[in-house]
Amino acid sequence: MLVIAHGTHKGEFMGIAPTAMTVTFSGINIYTIAHGRFIQSHVNWDMLTVFSQIGAVPVRFHAPPKGA
Repeated sequence: MLVIAHGTHKGEFMGIAPTAMTVTFSGINIYTIAHGRFIQSHVNWDMLTVFSQIGAVPVRFHAPPKGA
């Protein structure tokens, strides 16, 4: 299941002081179901996007090579 999340960085997050920046990012949840019950759940959020949007990591854009 693909998940899109939106939020505002209002409180400390993983040691990063609040920035009041808004973020939009995606994640994926993978579930294993057997005999009508959830057996496993794997969740992966795009945290690099979150950290980039709150200014915790630099965002670098590179032009594609000529002819690409």
